[in-house]
Amino acid sequence: MANIFDYMIWRDIDIKNVEINEIDALILSRLSYFPLDNLNLENETITLKEAYNRYCNTENKGRILQKEDTELFPVLANSIRFGNILLSNYVNKIDNILDEKKLKINEQEIEAYLESLNEHDYVIPNNYYSHTTRSVEALNNVFKDGSITSSYYGKHDGGGGSNGEHYICIAKIGSSIHNSYKRTGTIILDDNMQTFNDNELIIPEILINDFRNTSYPIRETGKDGEYQVKNIITKDHFDSLLAIKDEPITLSQIVLLNELYDLNLPIVYDDTMSKIDSENIKKYIKLSN
Repeated sequence: MANIFDYMIWRDIDIKNVEINEIDALILSRLSYFPLDNLNLENETITLKEAYNRYCNTENKGRILQKEDTELFPVLANSIRFGNILLSNYVNKIDNILDEKKLKINEQEIEAYLESLNEHDYVIPNNYYSHTTRSVEALNNVFKDGSITSSYYGKHDGGGGSNGEHYICIAKIGSSIHNSYKRTGTIILDDNMQTFNDNELIIPEILINDFRNTSYPIRETGKDGEYQVKNIITKDHFDSLLAIKDEPITLSQIVLLNELYDLNLPIVYDDTMSKIDSENIKKYIKLSN
């Protein structure tokens, strides 16, 4: 099956001679996710080829979101079609969202909107689970990568959403663990996971070998309502996001990140189990550069 790289071989013609089409637009949208943060492009205009050469000579290269981008970047930069397109006024919108100093919100209006919600129109089944990240920065990484991975939490024993480099802690909806840890940005997960208890997981040892980088299975811990998943939970298990009272700044951030990464996850106000209209929140948010 043909892909973008095949297209670049077939269609490597100057844009001046053949106008941009839908596939070109797709390629350019992918370009917006390239790690250009450390190239100092805020007040400069350079070609894509110059940007790639600068990127190659930059020590801190940033994070590649998709492994294919490591191949796509040089292909575009050295192509006739895209190599001479100009890049300018680069702004990392994500950094602005994460920086509370650049996030101007009307907290009173947001809180008033939340207080008006009484629809009780969203149901989270009790057999679902939740995962709470340590910070909005960690949540941004989850959204960006399209998965929760234990690597976000480092190598340590206990706390922070993972018990080390292998496990991600999750909580059964309605349990004391869930109620203790839930906050704005808590991710609600579906129940499509097979449960193993400690003995089944650890003895025989072959089960550990079968416990690969996937959302299956989960293991029970000693705490009521707490479970662990090894290594990764992919976004196809994400059901919704929670919003808690009196956290308007974090709510504003997750509304913007949810839209930025095209996740389109429902955001649910925990007090009344009402679905939040993100457009009503965005009216009271202003990002400064």
